[in-house]
Amino acid sequence: MDASQSSPLSAVSLATMMLLSFCPSAGCDVAAPTIAATTILSDTSDVVGPYAVYTVVEGIGDHRVELRYRLDDTVTFIPVLMESIDEDEDSGDGELYRAAIPGARAGTRISYYIAVLDGTGSGEGGRLAADPEAGAAAPYQFTILPTMAQDSQRGNAVDRE
Repeated sequence: MDASQSSPLSAVSLATMMLLSFCPSAGCDVAAPTIAATTILSDTSDVVGPYAVYTVVEGIGDHRVELRYRLDDTVTFIPVLMESIDEDEDSGDGELYRAAIPGARAGTRISYYIAVLDGTGSGEGGRLAADPEAGAAAPYQFTILPTMAQDSQRGNAVDRE
């Protein structure tokens, strides 16, 4: 066999060596992380906030978790690094993360999603998982509703008798 040909054994050995370079221990989990659950916020009249979002990520490894949100129809989502608040990391049920969206004025529609990112975290190219799965294309949404006092100030008081 000349140098331009390779045997199947050498290809398998190369693949094994590449895997071991990412996963040096025998029981290493190479599966991508998954998002098991995320807080789905409802419409609210709370303009003060913050609006807490929790998520559970399974198989997190050395990746990072971000809450990404935007106000109304702005193009850019604002990334917020989520903090791990899981006190029992050996529970096997995934790791719990928390972040918050700051308060917003009445009438604001807030869109948000969760992104699990690889080490580079560079834009959507580094995204390993999202919730909802479509991420920015179909995020969760909620609206800050006007309060009765705000309606009264505008002359729109509602008689609730």
